[in-house]
Amino acid sequence: MVLVHESNQDVCQWLPYARELVRTGYFVLGLDLSTSGYVQYEGVQPSPLGLSVSAAAGYLRKQGAGRVVLVGASMGGTASLAAAAITTPRVDGVVSLSAPAEFDGIDARTAAGMLRVPVLYGAAADDRSFADASRVLHAATTSKKSIHIVPGTRHGVALVAQDGDPTLRRAVGAFIAMHAR
Repeated sequence: MVLVHESNQDVCQWLPYARELVRTGYFVLGLDLSTSGYVQYEGVQPSPLGLSVSAAAGYLRKQGAGRVVLVGASMGGTASLAAAAITTPRVDGVVSLSAPAEFDGIDARTAAGMLRVPVLYGAAADDRSFADASRVLHAATTSKKSIHIVPGTRHGVALVAQDGDPTLRRAVGAFIAMHAR
């Protein structure tokens, strides 16, 4: 599993959740994005964000991971959707938490329409622009998908933190169990 952080954060943001996942037997790679940028499609070389997430998925496969799920928060959710659209072999699923439909030139809506893997979208209802973006991305996704808009204002990683939304934590846990084992 690849965990991709929010903008203005780093890999440490995911550390408590990563520890939970490791304790339950998952192989986890926290990705620290030192850059941001766009991903282009139709045979054009992707930029650093998409390449970084895609390379992390490839690295996990080379280390023996039979299944790879991308889990991204905010910017990381957008980057994970974009990477899932270009990664071969395909990842096994994507969790996108509070992802904007566009970030720094990355068009996650276009990426969502290209996906052939299951996707779980999650956001807090009062984190309005991100809840709206999750709905837009969900609507654009043509593969198997689910969306969970939960009460509150939590954003990204905070949604699945120990004190995060219990309904969304369960949904993400079930999704990961189904697609990463």
